[in-house]
Amino acid sequence: MSVIGLLIGISEGSDTAFTALSPTLILNSATTGAGIGFIVGVYDLRGKRRDSALLLLHNVTQELLEADSKKKACQISVDAAHSIIQLPLAGIWLEKNGRLEPVAVSNIADNVFGELPTLEQGDSLAWEIFEAQQPKTFNDLSNNPHTHNSETEIKSEYIVPIGKHGVMISGSFSDRQFSSLERELAKLLAVHTELVLDRIERTVNLERREKELEKQNNKLDRFASLVSHDLRNPINVIDGYLDIARETNAEEDFDEIQAAVDRMDTLVTDLLALSQSGDSIQDTGPVSLKAVAENASNNVQFEGITVEIDQDLVMVIGDDSRLKQLFENLFKNTVEHAETADTIRVDFLENGFAVEDNGEGIPGNEQDSIFEYGYTNSKNGTGLGLAIVREVVDGHGWDISVTNSSGSGARFEVQIPEDDLISSPPRRPGF
Repeated sequence: MSVIGLLIGISEGSDTAFTALSPTLILNSATTGAGIGFIVGVYDLRGKRRDSALLLLHNVTQELLEADSKKKACQISVDAAHSIIQLPLAGIWLEKNGRLEPVAVSNIADNVFGELPTLEQGDSLAWEIFEAQQPKTFNDLSNNPHTHNSETEIKSEYIVPIGKHGVMISGSFSDRQFSSLERELAKLLAVHTELVLDRIERTVNLERREKELEKQNNKLDRFASLVSHDLRNPINVIDGYLDIARETNAEEDFDEIQAAVDRMDTLVTDLLALSQSGDSIQDTGPVSLKAVAENASNNVQFEGITVEIDQDLVMVIGDDSRLKQLFENLFKNTVEHAETADTIRVDFLENGFAVEDNGEGIPGNEQDSIFEYGYTNSKNGTGLGLAIVREVVDGHGWDISVTNSSGSGARFEVQIPEDDLISSPPRRPGF
């Protein structure tokens, strides 16, 4: 009985390769005295496999530590899941803006499924594991109501959370019981991946703060130059005409003073807007470009100019108040500088949007300079409007370029990274 009890105890914690053996064969082997040797052999083999896998994972850890991006680190991890743990269908999804997005997948999974889905909150088993922060095996996915795609070819999954970052999903085409060794190694790999992703995130944040500090220092220098130069001129005008007005009491002298005061007010307003536009943009969320453009157009006086806004403008991740400021300044640029323009269009682009007019356009030799602080070709312009536009675009991590439209007017194109474009991806076969 002691031998049978030993067999039962070992088989409960054993690998699936061992527990799948016929109970009759095990008992017969034990009865004849060969069972003990067989069990030791199985455990010796399993122990060697575990030791070998741990050694290989140790080497992978060094490779992970050298990764300079989250995507690269995740790819190293899924490759290790395939080659070391022998989980050929493996992928990593990372959380971003309330969604789990696929960032790395094993070669076999990539060849089988191609493009993998982005998982919205609450619509998948991956989200359950991510929120619970507990690994879990799922069998017979076709009958699980929380499966993202009920028609998937995958029959079973083992999902492991990677801390606050996301999840690692391993799948199988069969109703498979993932072995205890496979689960142990996958969890260990997920822990290593989490630590590396933490390190990369800290490094990125530190670099971002350093760039922000450098940017703020440069801005202070530019502000000092603008204030000392541009504000001094109207102050000198006021000072000069005050003396004359005291003597003449002439209305035109007071008009000059009033014009200088108005000029100072405009400069101060634009300087304040510029300082706010350059702040780090952190309060972001889903924004309708169409709605923001329409709201901005209500705050600008278009004298004889019609504004046409494309109905296909997409939703983006951004700061709606800053984007409203961007559109207002692009509209004002046309009003103040394009004397012949009678139409402004806001057009949809696959990777962003464009704002163009049918005015006289911007000379080619000026297109590289118009976003600079204080640059203007208008007597009444402050040279800050388009600088504000650039600050808002830079703050979002986007890009802006200027050219002339097909109708010879000015055309500003804003390119938005795919990560900031909101779309609803179709459900695809896969994890």
